Amino acid sequence: MPEDIIAHLPIRLDSVAAWTSTSTFVSFEHERSGRVEANTKNENATKAKSPILTPALRDSIAFEIGAVPEVLAVFASVQDRVCYVWTIVNASDQEIRKRIYGKEKVLIGRFGQLDFEFNVMPSCGQNPKALIPDSTANLTFLRD
Repeated sequence: MPEDIIAHLPIRLDSVAAWTSTSTFVSFEHERSGRVEANTKNENATKAKSPILTPALRDSIAFEIGAVPEVLAVFASVQDRVCYVWTIVNASDQEIRKRIYGKEKVLIGRFGQLDFEFNVMPSCGQNPKALIPDSTANLTFLRD
């Protein structure tokens, strides 16, 4: 690969958990893969800023998982570079889960800088919000 092309590739130069003023993390969207990088660097601090549920991440979760017709609601939160996602369905069915797992795989590929923890839970007739153990979780999708 020519050096001028390599110089423009987005790379993270450090491999430690704390960001420093010399750390570099370049945001980009790769046109072919749909991969999105979220810049979580805090320019005014020497430590990593905890990632937040950005609009791009929130909307991607809603559009991907919400596309499965049996999904009633989706909640998400981000803590310490881990995105927690709770998907609420009417019934726990293997075929529904397989379709949801495919959507989760797309999200993992798109947001490679985050770790994900996915949970698929049947509603059992309860209010979806009452099923979520994280009170800071945001509603990203709700089926009417």
